[in-house]
Amino acid sequence: MGNFIEARRRFMAHFTAIGLGTTLIPGIIWARMQDAGEEQIALEMVRDAMKLSGVEVTEEHSKIIEKHLLVVHIEAKCAKK
Repeated sequence: MGNFIEARRRFMAHFTAIGLGTTLIPGIIWARMQDAGEEQIALEMVRDAMKLSGVEVTEEHSKIIEKHLLVVHIEAKCAKK
């Protein structure tokens, strides 16, 4: 349970750092990941979350968010070891 909570905190901290912590985006992406049983975020999840939350961003910004989330994911994996 501790790893789950720590992963969620890191995940939310990332969105807060890029100014999207108070939007619906992090919750939507987290829920999609949980539903799919995925540990990594796909660009499609980011796009869907943006659409559902009504936040308009360019394709470039979506890819930047995905790259940052990949870094957070890798850091979390390294922290577990």
